[in-house]
Amino acid sequence: MFSNDEIDNELNQMYGKESESEDKIVKAIKLTDNIFSIGIKKAVLINEDASIGAVIKSMQTADSSCIIIIKNNKISGIFTERDIVTKIVAKKVDYKNEKICDYMTNNPEILQSDDSIAFALNKMTDGGFRHVPIVHSKSKDIFVISMQDIINSIGNYYFDDIINLPPKPLRNTSQREGG
Repeated sequence: MFSNDEIDNELNQMYGKESESEDKIVKAIKLTDNIFSIGIKKAVLINEDASIGAVIKSMQTADSSCIIIIKNNKISGIFTERDIVTKIVAKKVDYKNEKICDYMTNNPEILQSDDSIAFALNKMTDGGFRHVPIVHSKSKDIFVISMQDIINSIGNYYFDDIINLPPKPLRNTSQREGG
């Protein structure tokens, strides 16, 4: 049979994880929280008259997966890594002279800083895109949220529950469980 220490260790492990999970749930994001609760990044902005080469260089420098394109200080488009792959790669494009406005996604969906995470996810899912520009309701600064930002935020709270279990169980069994 099992010793008292083995049983105590297993009970402590079970109850210890439950209480940690309850604490995490209290601190975790809720889908009704606004999108700023997950720590979004300020967007990289570039004028729509910029060349494709300049935009790609800006993406590399900022280590950004998307750029918000502006005209007269208003969002006119968005350009992402997906656009590079689908619209530019393997095509004869003059990176120095071609303008980004010919390759960007025009008039992207825009969220407000007060919108909820659920609303952002719904927009992304329905629209089939991974990035959405956000305009702050007070400062009018432009930010961007990605599907990956939301996934990372959720993953940070539940990291211990997501990673693999240890290779050895606490107890050994002499026979298979189940029927």
